[in-house]
Amino acid sequence: MEIFHDVPMQEYRDWEELSQSQVKKAWQSIRHFTTPFGSETQSMKIGSIFHQMILEPHLDDYWIVGPAFKKNTKVYKEWLADQKEGITIITEAEHYDLQAMKDSVMSSRKARMILDAIQDVEVSARGAIESLPFNMKARADGLTKPAVVDLKTTVNASKESFSKSIDMFRYDVQGSCYSRAFDKERMVFICVENKAPFNCAVYELDQDAMETGAYILDICCRRIEQYLQDGIASSYQNELDNEIETIGLPGWAKKKIYD
Repeated sequence: MEIFHDVPMQEYRDWEELSQSQVKKAWQSIRHFTTPFGSETQSMKIGSIFHQMILEPHLDDYWIVGPAFKKNTKVYKEWLADQKEGITIITEAEHYDLQAMKDSVMSSRKARMILDAIQDVEVSARGAIESLPFNMKARADGLTKPAVVDLKTTVNASKESFSKSIDMFRYDVQGSCYSRAFDKERMVFICVENKAPFNCAVYELDQDAMETGAYILDICCRRIEQYLQDGIASSYQNELDNEIETIGLPGWAKKKIYD
């Protein structure tokens, strides 16, 4: 993989290589993989601002706190006309939450230890990853000497809850892909809750999760390869056979009934 610095986010998104975010959608189905990502939501924009506040605090000119006027009022429209095109507008409440999240991270000894060790931020990579059939692209929030560092906003930063997030959002795939893309041994998450009490926690992805992520990444790539060969955008079942699957109650439901 070739490493790039100071690549604007939109330029990175325009790169033709596949990202781990795209590839891991095939874990759900090929139809998920072929469905384009939706437009950037306000929540996603808030997440981007939080990343900037922590990693690039000098870049504060692409967002602004809007006035407390209704958007359909003349005074608000006049204020909006004076703002630069494309600027992200947030509310006072959103700004309060963002500042509280930042304060939580900066007051965490473990988070500060990791942040102080970061040598570069917003680093991009593109090219071949050994054993994967497609060229990939990746963008790391931060790099230390041994690790890729990723900031995560979450509802619950406890270990029990965030381990479920790893499974739900396939952060194990991200860890496997990024560690290889940037030639790092470790994947570290700095997690902070996006609502009060804004708890912060730092976790390192364990080896078992890394291996699971590699396994899932390999399966996703093979599914995509098959799709590119036969053109069949399958859903949750194999469209190439005539077998009808049986279905029943989940194990936990049966246990609840008979216990």
